[in-house]
Amino acid sequence: IAGMLAFVLAALVVSQIIAALFGFWENEDAKRSIAGLPSYITYEMVEEALKCQEEFGHPAGCTIAQIIVESGQGDHMSLLATRDHNLFGMKWASSFASAPEVSGKASWVTEEEYNGQSVTITDAFTVFTSDTACIRFRSRVFLQADTYSSNALIREAIETKGSDKMAEGLKDAGWATSSAYTESLKSVMDTYNLRRFDSMTVEDLKNMGGGETGAKIVAAAESQLGVPYVWGGSSPGVGLDC
Repeated sequence: IAGMLAFVLAALVVSQIIAALFGFWENEDAKRSIAGLPSYITYEMVEEALKCQEEFGHPAGCTIAQIIVESGQGDHMSLLATRDHNLFGMKWASSFASAPEVSGKASWVTEEEYNGQSVTITDAFTVFTSDTACIRFRSRVFLQADTYSSNALIREAIETKGSDKMAEGLKDAGWATSSAYTESLKSVMDTYNLRRFDSMTVEDLKNMGGGETGAKIVAAAESQLGVPYVWGGSSPGVGLDC
């Protein structure tokens, strides 16, 4: 009996360790970039864009294009995006305070176009709990405002699952002050072939890599061979606890 109990306890410990390892590496895997897209566009961003496409009808290709246009700066994202997870430059409104995706507000100096001229302003921007929370908030709250939800072009974009029409609708409804906003979105869609996501599902995204995800998790684990044991350590490449 004692031997059986010891075996069961050992099995439970091993299963917990395996679950913890896979949970850790799956989390790391979600933050990986997707081939053909800018390095800062992560798997979890695209996945959330697809989830919102399925739930709210907002074309995922345009969602991703907005992140690139609003937050992309070369091979990295703006400080507004990296620090406050505000991927779309969404301004603050007091009604946002109770939203579960929102953690507060912050003041930023920004440039905007008015009457064909660029002006510098200081304004309050929304701070989000995470990148995926920001993407969900855009569809769940921001685009549900009557200004956007009643826009004929946006309604057509949802019906036809078209990112181009969505880009036109966003500009028409007053999302951005830049006169070149629609053209910028469409140019990014062309560059990164983003319209392919308009007809894609979350399941399609998961199947894109075939069996590569498991192999990547194993490779990531193997990359930590030789990393020293550190009590309570949780930093890959530096020191890890069991």
